[in-house]
Amino acid sequence: MKATLLALAVLAATAQAFKDTSPFLVVSSSPLPKLESSTGGLGLSKEVMQSTKDILSRCSSDLYVIFSQPEMAIQDIAFSPFLKSMVEQKKAGNPGVVMREVLGFNGAESMDLVRYIQQKCGAAFSQSLEGNGEEKSVVLKEFPALSGKGEEREMLVGDHDAALQKELQKLPRGKTYTLLFLSTAPPSSLPASPSPMEKEAEKSKSKEKSIIYQPDFDNDVVHMDLKRNLAPPRGDGPFSDQRPLFEQYQFFNPGLFMGLLVGLILIAILSVGISAIGSLRVSYAAFEKEMGPAAQKKAQ
Repeated sequence: MKATLLALAVLAATAQAFKDTSPFLVVSSSPLPKLESSTGGLGLSKEVMQSTKDILSRCSSDLYVIFSQPEMAIQDIAFSPFLKSMVEQKKAGNPGVVMREVLGFNGAESMDLVRYIQQKCGAAFSQSLEGNGEEKSVVLKEFPALSGKGEEREMLVGDHDAALQKELQKLPRGKTYTLLFLSTAPPSSLPASPSPMEKEAEKSKSKEKSIIYQPDFDNDVVHMDLKRNLAPPRGDGPFSDQRPLFEQYQFFNPGLFMGLLVGLILIAILSVGISAIGSLRVSYAAFEKEMGPAAQKKAQ
């Protein structure tokens, strides 16, 4: 009986621990290695910090930007367009995006990373993304703690997301960057997850938002140009693919080389044939009828 109660207590503590998690994000203009963790999808604070420092120890970026968001639960990603887009890019296999669900951040990690970057990479500390010059620099931006629940919290997360994207628009062009987004979980007395009734309301609202009109024609080939383009725009933002065109696509593939080679051979054969026909020389007199004495002798 005691063993059963002890097991239930451990399971309850584990469920509460998984509930009190917060999102952690690293975005870089260069490919990033995976964050090592002994717990699979969930990252413990010490392990995530050590893996992050291993990534930052390469000092491969000119600009390091750290955003700190207190009291943000993993469920709040649903109300943050920026974090949702990073989740989609991570699922799509973008090597410059690393995102984890972290347990145990207490808010002091952002300054710890600032000091580490200063010591390891010799970066200068700044509070603005503008006017950092050519030297390496690290910028720290702290947002107010999130509060409330339901629609109030959803609007607050959206406002903070808009402020975050406004700051990202100030990223200077031509510089390599590494962006870190750190957050702490809300206290247990302020749960971020909505009540069951609020969950049902949010589900119905999300279903209404997810319904997108798609015209249905009998002949899709003819009317394909009338369908809505749902692909995300490439844009000119700092997280779009900035590689040159010939690095993104393979233009000269083996099939194209084979076609060009065969075409050159056929053109060479054709040119030889045309030149051979053009080199024939026949006199005009060869087709005239002979009328002289020589022709009469031949006739006899």
